[in-house]
Amino acid sequence: MIRAAVSAAAIVAAVAPVRADTPAPATTITETETSAAAQQGIALGVEVGEPTSVTVGWWKGDLGVSAAVGSGTFEGVGLSFHADAQLVVARLAPKIPVRVGLGGRYYHHGYDAMSFDEVPDSHIGIRASAAIALETGAIQLYAEVAPGVDVYRSASCTLASGAYSICPHTQELPFFVQLVVGARWFLSN
Repeated sequence: MIRAAVSAAAIVAAVAPVRADTPAPATTITETETSAAAQQGIALGVEVGEPTSVTVGWWKGDLGVSAAVGSGTFEGVGLSFHADAQLVVARLAPKIPVRVGLGGRYYHHGYDAMSFDEVPDSHIGIRASAAIALETGAIQLYAEVAPGVDVYRSASCTLASGAYSICPHTQELPFFVQLVVGARWFLSN
């Protein structure tokens, strides 16, 4: 048994110098190097989709905070606002980050009133976002999906039936999905 151990040690010692002469494997980009090369600072942009918006954001390393103000949703013209904190969770390539985030939204439906006392509906909700981006110089192109749930909706559409009358929008499910494609310009890059 001792002879077998000595023989194995002699073989390993003889092979080790041969392996040391083999070329080193190609270096790969580490997460630290990728984060340092990622776009950072303040960015301005536009999003097209549900909702169409103008955006502003700030990124540092793998963390980003962004907000958007838009013209409404596919449900109709109105005021839409959402804000998220996002974190890069993976990179499909050095310039293709995948982000996930959590945030909130406000939506005020601005449809034409059917009567003088009609109150347009408002929604406040929580959203979870997932995005994939392509970073090219100071520009970032991205697609984002953000499912969520409304935690508050206005209670009345018309004051004629009382402040707590039932509106069609309050009978809908509180779930929503926002889907956009957009572009950001990083001012510091």
